[in-house]
Amino acid sequence: MKNNVMADIVFPAFGAEYLGCERDFVQQETTGIEFYLQRAEKAVDIDKQFIEADKGAEVYDELQSQFASYIYSCIFADIINQRGIKSGLVAAYSMGLYAALYHCGVFSFEDGLRIIRDACQLAQATAKGKKFAMGVIVGLDVDDVKGLISAHATGVDIININNQYQIIICGPENEVVKIITAAQDEGALKAYILQIKNPYHTAHVKSARHEFEKVLETYSLQNSKYPLVSSLDQKIYNTRKEIINEMVKNIYNSSNWYKTMEVLIEKGSKKIIECGPGKSLCNMARFIPGDYKIYHMKLVYNNNFNLK
Repeated sequence: MKNNVMADIVFPAFGAEYLGCERDFVQQETTGIEFYLQRAEKAVDIDKQFIEADKGAEVYDELQSQFASYIYSCIFADIINQRGIKSGLVAAYSMGLYAALYHCGVFSFEDGLRIIRDACQLAQATAKGKKFAMGVIVGLDVDDVKGLISAHATGVDIININNQYQIIICGPENEVVKIITAAQDEGALKAYILQIKNPYHTAHVKSARHEFEKVLETYSLQNSKYPLVSSLDQKIYNTRKEIINEMVKNIYNSSNWYKTMEVLIEKGSKKIIECGPGKSLCNMARFIPGDYKIYHMKLVYNNNFNLK
């Protein structure tokens, strides 16, 4: 069924809690997930059972979790295109960038998987021998968290601002634990450690940037079909050179999803689709004011792709 709906498309990161219906949704809407898994197996070493299990929050293997999120996001993007929903602006949260670039025609499905593998391996090699952790603090604002870091653990970075009162931090594991404990004592609504161990979006992986740029130059990358909003500096980009720069900076620079959403809203976003498993971006949007509606994939499907 075709329609003439225009929507901005946003892509979540890996590690989010799945809705549990992702696989059933794919089976009903396409030739099935097996078609994509067969292609993925030829490109990288994937764990099919993990990907088919719809358990994105159970990050026992960060690379497999990234593969799973990427594969589902790409399938959903293909379904959106097949249903005739037209993309406006495109933005991505953290490592959701790779699925966003697939949707924008920058590289093939298979090359996206290979680039994810390359980035993950470089990050792991850079952080080898050190223990890192990510943490979430809910209920304190940025200034509050900066104050805790200054007082308790200066080696910790704020790596993403999801909304006014949800902050992601990363750094050496023992220091992140200190900040989480301090946040709990300070009265945070929630403060907990994530299962993600790679220090993405921090200076701890900055030394991998030149090697990653060399790796990216070996791939066939195209200009983007749609305007992309950077979650790092909120600028709009679409050229091959800009895309490579964004991918490189994305592994070691902090991002700001709150400001990214504000740019989408300022540019006139009325309908936004979270194109991936789960509903993490929809949950964040509840605390981002604006005259817009955001739909996760289950809502899109339940509305028969008629976004009202």
